Amino acid sequence: MTNFLRPGAFALGAMLAVLSTTASAQTDEERSGARAAGLAGLDAFNAGKYEQAVDYFGRAESLMHAPTHLLFLARANAKLGHLVSAREYYLKLTQERLPATASKPFRDAQSAGDKELAELEPRLPYVSVVVQGAGAKDVQVMRDNDRVPQALLGVPHPEDPGTHAFKALAEGMESAPSTVLLKEGAHETVVLTLTASSTGPALSNPAPSGQPASSGFGSEGVADSPRPSGTSALRIASYVGIGLGAVGVGVGTYFFVKSHDARQKATDLANACSPLHCYDPPDPDAPKIASFDSDADSKQTTGLVTMIVCGALLATGVTLLVVDLSSHHNSEPTAFVQPVLGLSYAGLAGRF
Repeated sequence: MTNFLRPGAFALGAMLAVLSTTASAQTDEERSGARAAGLAGLDAFNAGKYEQAVDYFGRAESLMHAPTHLLFLARANAKLGHLVSAREYYLKLTQERLPATASKPFRDAQSAGDKELAELEPRLPYVSVVVQGAGAKDVQVMRDNDRVPQALLGVPHPEDPGTHAFKALAEGMESAPSTVLLKEGAHETVVLTLTASSTGPALSNPAPSGQPASSGFGSEGVADSPRPSGTSALRIASYVGIGLGAVGVGVGTYFFVKSHDARQKATDLANACSPLHCYDPPDPDAPKIASFDSDADSKQTTGLVTMIVCGALLATGVTLLVVDLSSHHNSEPTAFVQPVLGLSYAGLAGRF
């Protein structure tokens, strides 16, 4: 594969260009996540772990689009021999219309994609599948247990190099399997002849068996409980719940603010990197960027958990207060509320 630019320069370009051109459309978490996934993909690519590189750069692209992500997705797929996928990534990259303000790393990635696509095209093998058999209708052709679109029958189309098995099916008919070895740059024709089948294979795949639905807790899942013994206990419990909930909201907000500050520090360091050295080892700022991102993740998680728990406390306190006040106007109150806490949920249960 042509080394148009050093991989380190491309990874840096992806991170910096994305941060400058899509900052308003992306969250702090998405930007830092795309940066981390891109760097992990670069490490995997340089180490020859191309399947991991495809996974990491795919995640980075799902979080934030960048032409550099597409370039490395194409390169890694080509290294794996997935030439059809590599070609599609190259086409997506080269056909994108970049704005006049696009960064240099983005323009360089597109130029590299143009050159590498031209080198890849002659390597692609093509195969044409022809089905013979009088009166056959609704023919299905399977390639390595995958269905070939009917529109491609008889049309030369690209396939990945390697050994592929083809078989045709129709109502009450089938062909003998045909195996072909596709070498890079080869053009092959596979002829499948349908004959009567004693088994009469069905064309449609069986529908996946359904899974029984589970609704969790039923509407009758709360047993009748005795009414709380006194309104004074309800009043105290409601005040405690409201007080703790209010304090917790403030604490959660504090952690969210601190998380944003740490994330901004990571972004500022990344934006301040030199395009020639930021991601080329040794990288003096990389540990700081990773530390700020990790600190932001930790504070965000703490804030979120605090908000959820304290929101439940607030709701419980308000509900208990309403029930307590209502009891003064009903000689035989029947309503009761009790908090329900679990490993991954918090809420209320009772009878109204």
